[in-house]
Amino acid sequence: MIKKSLGLTQTEKILAELCDKTFLKLWSYPNPFTENHKEICDLLVVFEDDVFIFFVREKNLNPLVSESGLICWERWKRTVIDKQIITYYGAERYLRSGKKIFLDQSGKEPFPLEFKKDKVNIYKIIIAHGAEHACKEMSQDNINGSLAISYCDSKIFDKPFCITLSRENPIHILDSFNIGIILQELDTICDFRWYLEEKENAIKKYSILAYCGEEDLLAHYFQHFDENNNKHYIGTLDTSINGLLVEEGSWDEFKKSKQYLAKKDADKISYFWDELIQRTTQNALDGSLLGNDDIFNGKNAIIEMAKEPRFYRRFISEIMIKSMESFPDPADKIIKKVTFVPSFFKNKAYILLQLYTPYSYKNFNKVREIRQKLLAIACGVLKNKQPQFDIIIGIAIYPPMYEDRINSNPEDFLYLDCSEWNKECISYYEEQNKYLHFFETDNLKIYKGSYREFPEV
Repeated sequence: MIKKSLGLTQTEKILAELCDKTFLKLWSYPNPFTENHKEICDLLVVFEDDVFIFFVREKNLNPLVSESGLICWERWKRTVIDKQIITYYGAERYLRSGKKIFLDQSGKEPFPLEFKKDKVNIYKIIIAHGAEHACKEMSQDNINGSLAISYCDSKIFDKPFCITLSRENPIHILDSFNIGIILQELDTICDFRWYLEEKENAIKKYSILAYCGEEDLLAHYFQHFDENNNKHYIGTLDTSINGLLVEEGSWDEFKKSKQYLAKKDADKISYFWDELIQRTTQNALDGSLLGNDDIFNGKNAIIEMAKEPRFYRRFISEIMIKSMESFPDPADKIIKKVTFVPSFFKNKAYILLQLYTPYSYKNFNKVREIRQKLLAIACGVLKNKQPQFDIIIGIAIYPPMYEDRINSNPEDFLYLDCSEWNKECISYYEEQNKYLHFFETDNLKIYKGSYREFPEV
């Protein structure tokens, strides 16, 4: 059983709740500690070799109504931003050192996730609370009270509520207004990492990157898409441009657009995928998960499922839910139904196996054992028929519309690494399929379609 902190302060607790949804529970841990019993950061996310360090700082800043108010701003900035940056580099050095990490100050609960210190990608995020009201009071043009950020080598933008940061080893600053927006709009590990990667690419590319609020930069990111590389980007494809300024209000305008509203509506179905992952990760944290996979650090189905971006979870969820809803009337016969869905990543695919057994089969544990074997065979048969896949993830369930016939409907997951597929493997699954006929029946249906992150309006 893994005992996670829930956050020590109210702002830390809010961050922990957001990160449990964005990064999912298995990979998000508040208040980790060093070997010397010192807190490393306020929240640490580890997903394979990607590490996200979060620090939360809160200090109320009164409206700046006089010259002395500027002194208050400088004090706030030194306390909340400048000192924290120094602390950040220390946390980064510790993580790269390979020293042990713990979930508790006493050092009794080891951090359950591993990463390779020589290959780790570290993203550093500060969440600065307390300046929103003062920021709005300072200027009527500041719509949301967000902090303006610039990455450049000079201090030309360095004034109240405008923070200038180094372009070297960049740190990301979020605030009270936009922390929820960023973590809710980029609410998968993949989407969040892609955004930070593109932002850091832009910081390196342009001598000046400036924006009036992180939410405005996010709107800019969403509105710029490279069809050739199939990804969003920040800036312009014009290589002669060496600076970028994103104007105030870009986010407020963008969130009213038909494209954005269509995306939010279309994404609703995608959270079926999140729920599937979260149930299993919660069982892992509770120590009640069955099976022989190392779900924390080994190669397994749950990690592969968590890699999918939001818009593609929409596609997978839609296909799988349709398959469940169209399960045939069993009439008390044994029925199996298999659905194949490709991943966003070209070398990976998913199989959903639904197996129905009549009520007279009361030994569900035996039925589940058979179901697991069928799932393994279905994955191997798919590899024979679709050799381009190196990883196949199997998911087996009892048909949801009939699950009232059993006490519970636990899922089974299977990870098949078929990157090295030999003649023996091919022969074995061909022989097994002579009796099972996976992907060979007259009832086989093929669905074709295209999915866009922002649906056509």
